[in-house]
Amino acid sequence: MTLTTLPPDGDLIHPTDHRTPTLLVVDDEPSFGEIAQLWFGAHGWRVRVALSGPDGVTSVATRRPDLVVLDLMLPGYSGLEVLHRIHAMYPRLPVVVSTASDDTDLWRAALAGGATDVLLKPMSLMDLERHLAGVLLYQGWLRASH
Repeated sequence: MTLTTLPPDGDLIHPTDHRTPTLLVVDDEPSFGEIAQLWFGAHGWRVRVALSGPDGVTSVATRRPDLVVLDLMLPGYSGLEVLHRIHAMYPRLPVVVSTASDDTDLWRAALAGGATDVLLKPMSLMDLERHLAGVLLYQGWLRASH
């Protein structure tokens, strides 16, 4: 399946193994999850949403996604605890942290805990999608067509 995602250089992105990428969004704001499902679903992604830390961990344990977008401020477990539990199961699973916090110590803790990157909210979904596609390209999951 061809994704209609455009990276910054404008090349179309294709899965290397002909699967649709699965994104897990772990965020306690239901509206963000709903918008992410609509946006990413329309651009060739499968999207699951978890609204709490424990639900995020359970979702990863039940069905491993290809990529996780993780809020740091969650009910149940903190985002850092979720990150730790995810990487205990799947050390190489890319987890991109998204947060509205401007606490750089928290960002450093997330990166030290294995986060692929930390993105500051609010962000456009187009920018988020480009960033996530870049992570999957780097991971070798996607390839750019020429």
